Amino acid sequence: MRKFWLMFVALACVALFSGACADPSYLEGKYQSSSQAALFILLELKPSGQGTWETDMDMVAFRWQQRDGELWLHTQTGGVIVGEIVDRSTLRIVIPGVGPIAFERVS
Repeated sequence: MRKFWLMFVALACVALFSGACADPSYLEGKYQSSSQAALFILLELKPSGQGTWETDMDMVAFRWQQRDGELWLHTQTGGVIVGEIVDRSTLRIVIPGVGPIAFERVS
């Protein structure tokens, strides 16, 4: 019985610490497409899990979430665009019909 409780406490600690590391707040801020990108895009990830995607022609709202090393953008029409979290200041998102675009944090 003692081994069971030790195992339970160990698993609870692992769950607690892994949850703390998964805090997506470090992603919040504004990102812009790199200068090599065909399109200028300003991406804003807000603290509320909401965000905006702004180009010269349009602004689109979405919801966002972090899943492991990925950034998921949920569109209002039900679509999902999955991007890679390269590091704390760089995102890489594959845009359907356009290809991969790197985004650098600006604020």
